[in-house]
Amino acid sequence: MLRGMIQVTFKVPSAESLSRFLMEPRYRKAHLAILGVALLLHLAFHYATYYPPWRTAFGNLPYFRLHVLHEAEFLLIIFYAALVFRLKGGLTAVAITAITSIPFALTPYIFGRSPRPDELRDLVIQVVFILLMGVAISVLYEIVGRERERRLAFAQQVQEAHQLLLVRSRELEALNNLMQTRLNRLYEGLRQAADNEKRQLEELPPGVAKSRFSSFVARLSAILSPEQSR
Repeated sequence: MLRGMIQVTFKVPSAESLSRFLMEPRYRKAHLAILGVALLLHLAFHYATYYPPWRTAFGNLPYFRLHVLHEAEFLLIIFYAALVFRLKGGLTAVAITAITSIPFALTPYIFGRSPRPDELRDLVIQVVFILLMGVAISVLYEIVGRERERRLAFAQQVQEAHQLLLVRSRELEALNNLMQTRLNRLYEGLRQAADNEKRQLEELPPGVAKSRFSSFVARLSAILSPEQSR
C-alpha cells in the first residue's frame, strides 16, 4: 500500500534562484501581486476586531491582540517592497502603511468610547515609530543596493580590462612569433648566401677572391643597414 502512495517532494530553492526571482524585472508583476495580497490579508487580520461580527472570534485568538506582531508584519511588507522595488517601493509601502494606520490611531472613537489619558498620543507615537523604521529600512537598503551595484560595476570593469590585456597579450605574442619567423628566414637566407659565396671564393685566385669578398660584404651591409630597410 505504501508503494502505491504518491510521494510529494518539496525542493528548497537555491540562493541563486531566489536572488534571480527577487531581482529580475520579469518577475515584478508577480511581486506586485504578492505585495497586494499581503497588504490586504494583513489589513484584514489587523482590523478584524474593528468589525463587530468578527470582534469576539478574532479577539480571543492567541496573541492576536499583541500589536507588536502586527507592527512586525508591516515592517516585513515594507522590507519586501524595498528589497524588490528599492527606495521607491519601500517609501510607497511606508505611505500605504501611514494611510492604513489612521483607523488604528483613532481606535477609541471607532470603538465608540472616549480616549483614555494620553491614549491618542501613544497610538500616534506607535504609528510614527513604525513609519520611521520603515523609512530607515528603505533608505539603508537603498544605500546597500547602490554600493553593491558600484562594486559589481567595478568588478565588471576589472574583468573587461583583464580580457583586454589577454587580447593584447595574444596580439603581442603573435607579433613576436611573426618577427621571429621572419628573422629566422633572414638568417637562413644570409647563411645560405654566405655558404654559396664561400664555395665560389674557394675556386677563385686570392686577389679576385679578396675583391669579390669585399663586394659581398658591402652588399650585405647595404641590405642590413637601417636606411636601406626603410
